[in-house]
Amino acid sequence: MLRVAMIELVREDPSAHGVFSQHARTYRRLRCTLKSVTRNEAYQAMSQGLNPAYVFVLSHAFEYKDERLLRYEGNVYKVLRAY
Repeated sequence: MLRVAMIELVREDPSAHGVFSQHARTYRRLRCTLKSVTRNEAYQAMSQGLNPAYVFVLSHAFEYKDERLLRYEGNVYKVLRAY
């Protein structure tokens, strides 16, 4: 199932320390396509102790700048793989 979604890519800046030594975060809002995780991909990830929830597909490769976190519907997710 495909649908259009809005996500925020999260960049952490380790040089800018916030309260209690947390990294300062900046957010970039992007439109993407939301897909379901395939069964094979889910099984492979679970065998490594990971639990993939979504697959986000950006329209252009240049939009992704090696962010390791993203926010979707108020929840923060770790980027497991980008290609």
